[in-house]
Amino acid sequence: MHVKAALSSKKNLIYVLLIAIFTWALLALPITYFQLSNPNTLFEQDSWGVSSLGNFPNEELGEKLETNSVEFWYQFTDVNPQTGHLSANVYLWPSLDLATAYSSSTITKVPLKAFVDNISQNSLQQFSPGDAIGAIPIVLDMTNPLKFERANEFYYPFDEYSLDNYVKVEIGRNDQDNSFQNANTYEFYYEPQIPGFEFYISRGATFDEEVDWFEALAYDQNLVAKQREEGKISNLIQVTRSGSVKYTSLLIFTGILLGSLALLITTIYVARAKRPPSMTALIWAAASILGITQMRQLVPGEPRLGILLDLYSFFPSLIICIASSVILAITWVRRENFKV
Repeated sequence: MHVKAALSSKKNLIYVLLIAIFTWALLALPITYFQLSNPNTLFEQDSWGVSSLGNFPNEELGEKLETNSVEFWYQFTDVNPQTGHLSANVYLWPSLDLATAYSSSTITKVPLKAFVDNISQNSLQQFSPGDAIGAIPIVLDMTNPLKFERANEFYYPFDEYSLDNYVKVEIGRNDQDNSFQNANTYEFYYEPQIPGFEFYISRGATFDEEVDWFEALAYDQNLVAKQREEGKISNLIQVTRSGSVKYTSLLIFTGILLGSLALLITTIYVARAKRPPSMTALIWAAASILGITQMRQLVPGEPRLGILLDLYSFFPSLIICIASSVILAITWVRRENFKV
């Protein structure tokens, strides 16, 4: 008897361990698939640029930017899918022979001029010697040059957006007014701290419109380097929801649907007199209506009402909860005797 009890106890322990391992695997799989453990939000698609201050992938690029050059830095600050706008701060960072550098701004020694393609009214920036250059706020229009089919918040959280941006930087001379020449430049990116979004960056050579983003020549390293030496910057930016947003939103919408289905099953059993109606069931039904609306508000990024997941999860669940509340109330009022 003691031997059988010990064997049975060991089997139960093994079953518990197997269930624990299986449960952990189910939880870990989405984390791995959605890359929730990756803290990075910006991913450069080319291999010759690195968005890290003072960290260049090769010595040649670093040497080119040591003198007579103007680095161009992007710092994304906000994404608004409903208006189709990407807000950013940009920084002109001349080399030490052209400006005096501080922690967040520079003071120029020579005239500088920059055209920054954006929808605001500050597309053309010009600085005289002695001017301080800090952050320049811009707003970029997500015009979808890659023709994404899901470039609409309706497809949340699997919506994706694309835009391209163009910049031209010129350096002037102190001894000649209104005399500018193309500056040697290169673009870099600070790691964005915008919750819920990821950015994929491709440096390109489409400034002169001889090629477009669907051609391999647009990403040619030599052509990109040539245009940067002429002060011309063109880049392609893709914006997607982060893995944590996708995971959390799907979890919330699944919970909304399962909760309403549980209430529907209970309502069916009560309506068929297989379970007695009670005030507890009525309170649960009423609370479910409030509960799923509150859960909808917890969806990260606050997408507008009427997205695709609303049509398949939230709206049907809301209808189920309202209908179940009415059926439970009628059943509770009209019936007196129940066969359970």
